[in-house]
Amino acid sequence: MAQKKQSRTMRDATLTIQDGSGTPQTVQIMCGDGDFSWVEMDEFVQIPERGRIDVAGGGHVRSGNQNACTFSLTARWPALYGAASGPEQLYEFINRRSGMGVTSTAPTGWPPALTLIYAGTKQDGTTETITFLYCYFEEKNPQEAGDGNTISLSGFDFEQQPTIT
Repeated sequence: MAQKKQSRTMRDATLTIQDGSGTPQTVQIMCGDGDFSWVEMDEFVQIPERGRIDVAGGGHVRSGNQNACTFSLTARWPALYGAASGPEQLYEFINRRSGMGVTSTAPTGWPPALTLIYAGTKQDGTTETITFLYCYFEEKNPQEAGDGNTISLSGFDFEQQPTIT
């Protein structure tokens, strides 16, 4: 299985989490420092010919099953905007707790998901936006502390790769 790991710095980036309602509710986090990475997986199946996998021996390779893109991020955040005003509300938004009115972005019958949008500046000074449409958060850890607020999120996107613009 081929893996394409990509990463970005969270320094001076914006992280936006949106729900799937008609006019999306959002939580926007201004990040001061941290890291963000994701892995795109391409599965290949080897088809040997009489035990040989090399091309000259008649073997070949075909594409296998599609795999969800996984992601992981940790960031320090000085400010939080939108539906939530603190780490407790951020946690409730990500977990789609009752009373928040958060709607899943995933189709009916799928596990609940939210959209994750990273906006940052690349090394050449241009702006980059990376959008994961159907994120399922396996690990969620927003934390408020005296020396700064942090958030750690990891999970997978119900897509093979994010949209990068």
